[in-house]
Amino acid sequence: MSSRRPYDFYAVKKGRVPGIYKTWAECEAQVKGFAGAIFKGFRSRAEAKIFLAQDIGEQPHRATRAERKQLPASRRESDRAEEREQISRSARNAENRNDDAGRVIIYTDGSSVGNPGRGGYAAVMLFDGHRKEIAGGFRLTTNNRMEMMAAIVGLGMLKRSCAVTVYTDSKYLRDAMMHGWVTRWLENGWRTREDTPVANQDLWMQLWEQAQKHDVQFEWVRGHAGNAENERCDELATSMSARDDLPPDAGYEDGLMGEPGE
Repeated sequence: MSSRRPYDFYAVKKGRVPGIYKTWAECEAQVKGFAGAIFKGFRSRAEAKIFLAQDIGEQPHRATRAERKQLPASRRESDRAEEREQISRSARNAENRNDDAGRVIIYTDGSSVGNPGRGGYAAVMLFDGHRKEIAGGFRLTTNNRMEMMAAIVGLGMLKRSCAVTVYTDSKYLRDAMMHGWVTRWLENGWRTREDTPVANQDLWMQLWEQAQKHDVQFEWVRGHAGNAENERCDELATSMSARDDLPPDAGYEDGLMGEPGE
């Protein structure tokens, strides 16, 4: 039995949910079985933050000592301040991601060929070391509808009320759910401020009903920016949209003549 003192903090740089964890069990749940996982133990939270900040996003060019000597003193200090802020901002973002600890994590994405055209949707669900992938598609639909369908299907897989974070690269979906658009549409009889019918009402109604069963947060992630789970969802959704045996999206095809443009 090892007598080595356990670390006080564990930083997961690459895993199911990157962030800072206080126990090895929490850290292990994020990295065990995750290909290419990157993590490390630390004695202080500050060290863990720095470890995460060093590889999050694009870091600015750090001038060498020789390069700095060529800059005015004011510019040198400005550059140092910018670098400190970059590291601080990245560390704060990394720590904030740890808010997902204990929540069901659902990554979603949708795709359509032609928009409208053949479409696919996908969700990757993560919780307590478990992982599930879901994908489907329709023969004629839109990209927005597939983004929404991915979230609907993901939430629909939950068998009891949960705390959930849904990650999407669709600002249309995130903003509608988090900025009160859907609530306003519902109160207005599914009419917009311009008194026109809300596009995709059938799916908004389904998503709204699913969201009421859980404590749900919708978070935006930049698509095609190296997020492993977002990339996996995109791969699954794109693969589905390429199939030629897809069923009809009745909500879209039946309402083609009356649906406003997206």
